[in-house]
Amino acid sequence: MKPITKVVKIELNWIFTPEGTRAYPYDDLFEIQRQVSLIKNKTVQLCWEWNNFGVDFHAMTGAYANAKEVTGKTLETYIYNLLGEEFGIMYSLNRNASVRNTVSDFQNAIKEIRRGERSILSYRKDAPIEIHNSLIAFSPHGSKIQVAVKTFSDKYRKEKGYPGTAVAFDLHHLQGSQKEIVHRCMSGEYKIGESKLLWNKKKKKWFLFLTYKFTPIPVELDPEKIMGVDLGIACVAYMGFRFSEDRHVIQGHEVEHFRQKIEARKIALQRQGKFCGDGRIGHGRTTRTKPIDAIGDAISRFRDTANHKYSRFIVDMAVKHGCGVIQMEDLHIHSEEKLLRDWTYHDLRTKVENKAKETGIEVKFINPAYTSQRCSCCGYIDQQNRETQKSFKCKQCGYSANADYNAALNLATAGIEDIIREYTSANPN
Repeated sequence: MKPITKVVKIELNWIFTPEGTRAYPYDDLFEIQRQVSLIKNKTVQLCWEWNNFGVDFHAMTGAYANAKEVTGKTLETYIYNLLGEEFGIMYSLNRNASVRNTVSDFQNAIKEIRRGERSILSYRKDAPIEIHNSLIAFSPHGSKIQVAVKTFSDKYRKEKGYPGTAVAFDLHHLQGSQKEIVHRCMSGEYKIGESKLLWNKKKKKWFLFLTYKFTPIPVELDPEKIMGVDLGIACVAYMGFRFSEDRHVIQGHEVEHFRQKIEARKIALQRQGKFCGDGRIGHGRTTRTKPIDAIGDAISRFRDTANHKYSRFIVDMAVKHGCGVIQMEDLHIHSEEKLLRDWTYHDLRTKVENKAKETGIEVKFINPAYTSQRCSCCGYIDQQNRETQKSFKCKQCGYSANADYNAALNLATAGIEDIIREYTSANPN
């Protein structure tokens, strides 16, 4: 199987000395961040100049200019050498990564820029700091784990008298999957890739967006076995199989309970706004709405965690039954009918796709039209087959089942869209 590349966000905490001072340089890291934006913007400028030269070169010669033939170097190396001395504070490999990624971004965007479909690239002062994979090292410190990130050049380190080129952080808040990923990176099971340091202004913390690569353990899957997944409100997901009577359900009570709780809290805060204290009065809209914005963050975090959990369960059930294919409803087609309020179907869909890809399972998205009205036993389609939201009873053969389970069985049928299309064409009424 092909290696999988993923990214995990890790909160970083400064290490303090017994005297209460930061053990590593603080302001210099912000200076590096500022210089990263300058490097990227100057790289864009040089790329633009090179592109214009290439256009003129093609007009005169009929051939496209090759950077290596003209300068003796690749475009990345040429730009890196021009900027290297000017930004000597940064570790060279990180500086090179900033140039390389910017050149790549520019080349991907240049056609749209020339067509006027987007503006020329521009990078803000809080641009993330690219970190070469060889410059990240995790190490245990008692019950804690620390990460050392090399950021400063040797020349700058000597000028400042720093003991090393790396900045170290404590990883205090590693949670389940994060901790497992870090441990696997430490053991060598996962390979660290080029990552990024990013400052979060709101939380006033640095975060490491750690890229890691791994080769999934192959599992035995049968491409002829399909798991159908019906999505809904009462049940987030109902899973069924044509080859087995097993069924699996993810109830929607957790989502609905959380939504009601959050809505009640939001209404209460809005009502309290007119009675708020001095801390929320006279400081503009941002201060007044801060508690409500915090609730929005809570919803986002809950949604992300829940969708990770649900998508993992869906894929695990497919693996358990040896299914090489998962067929889910494409709710983008009829989103107004079944999409949960305050929920993100696209996020769940993406998480299922990503996790299925890791195990080699193909995910297909099916037009849900008639899947809830079709009898999974005889194929008869009638709107009256679905007696209630929960119950299904076929008017032709008498088959009865849970309505979501019946829909899941239809979705577990190979070529179901063609089958329904042929049936509705032959029976227009």
